[in-house]
Amino acid sequence: MVTRPSSASPAGPSSKQAREHRLLRPYALSGRLLQLSREGKLDEAIEVLQTSPKDAKNIKVWNTMIQQCMEARHYKQAFRLYTDVSFRSSIRLVCAYPYHSS
Repeated sequence: MVTRPSSASPAGPSSKQAREHRLLRPYALSGRLLQLSREGKLDEAIEVLQTSPKDAKNIKVWNTMIQQCMEARHYKQAFRLYTDVSFRSSIRLVCAYPYHSS
C-alpha cells in the first residue's frame, strides 16, 4: 500500500500554484535573450522573444533585445523590434508618441 505524505494534496498542487510556477518572469527571459545574443544567436533570441508569453515581455525585455541588436550592428532589426513593440503591442513607449501641448 502506497501512502502519501500528509502535506501533499491528493489532487496535486492547486491550479493557481501550478500557474504561478509555470510563468516566465521577465528577468529570466532577459537573461535567456542575453545569453543567446552573446553566443551569436541573435535571430534565435528574437524568435524566443516574439514567441514568449505576453506576461514575460515588458519594456525592459524589449529594450534588452533592441540593445543587443544595436551592439551587433543589426540596425534594421533593432528598428523593426522598436516598431513592433511601440505600435503592435500593448506596451507603449513614451518616445513613440510626441508630446502635444494644448
